[in-house]
Amino acid sequence: MKNKILAIFVCLLWGTAFASVKFGLSYTTPLHLCGIRFTLAGLFLIPLLIYKKTDWHQCLKEWRFLIKFAFIQTVIQYSLFNFGLDKVAAAVSAIIIGIGPLMAAVMAHIFLPNDKLNLKKSIAIALGIIGVVFISLNKGFEGNNINLSFWIGLTCLFLSCASGFYADITVKKYSGKLSPYVLAAMGNLIGGVIIFIISLIVEEPPLKEFDMPFYLNMIWLGIIPAATFAIWYSLISQPGVKVSELNIWRFSIPLSGAIISWIALSNETPDTNTIVGMLIICSSLLVLNINLKK
Repeated sequence: MKNKILAIFVCLLWGTAFASVKFGLSYTTPLHLCGIRFTLAGLFLIPLLIYKKTDWHQCLKEWRFLIKFAFIQTVIQYSLFNFGLDKVAAAVSAIIIGIGPLMAAVMAHIFLPNDKLNLKKSIAIALGIIGVVFISLNKGFEGNNINLSFWIGLTCLFLSCASGFYADITVKKYSGKLSPYVLAAMGNLIGGVIIFIISLIVEEPPLKEFDMPFYLNMIWLGIIPAATFAIWYSLISQPGVKVSELNIWRFSIPLSGAIISWIALSNETPDTNTIVGMLIICSSLLVLNINLKK
């Protein structure tokens, strides 16, 4: 029960990120925002590593893995996430990300021998795909014209999901060699610094001058990955925990992410097709959850 509560808490925190990132993108560019965010997240976790009396010598021995992990978990995943969110409405992005548990089930089936697909997982995946297609056909066309920006954003969000769940699988396979707190801190910090440096090379300067709302928003955006990844990776690292089963609790992300975005962002409102697509995706996850409870 404790693991379920923690998993739901993490997913609810993740749900707040969509509106916060969208707000941040009104000030600056996707990579610049991402670099600042995850550098802060890594720095926020350093006091925890000191408190936990981290074996820094062991961390240095695993530096190659930590850099590789930072690329997968932060550089690739969240660069794509920010690019996708820059082109797709925050609420719709949250709903699309909601298909993530289904992608996790497929990837776990491929990469983890003890976490295979079954009939109900397959039905859930089919329903999830139908939900995403329903939303995509609605948002991806403007009259007779293709909304290319939406499809680029959608692709980025899907690839971001895939990268995130590959990071989960990497943690599961590597559990025991490094603490989940080290993985979260170094993944955020190393990845954030790399993204920030890339942003200075390839992106234009910020869109407008930073102010107090921006700084407060950035603090919150830094807290989210610092807290969530530390908890999430500690759950994944536990013996007997299956990646696909843990990820089922991400069903709360499309609900909380969409509702928070509709409330917080004045330029986003729900429409019938989006809500129907969200309900289809949530029903697919409920099918999968019913199977797990049995």
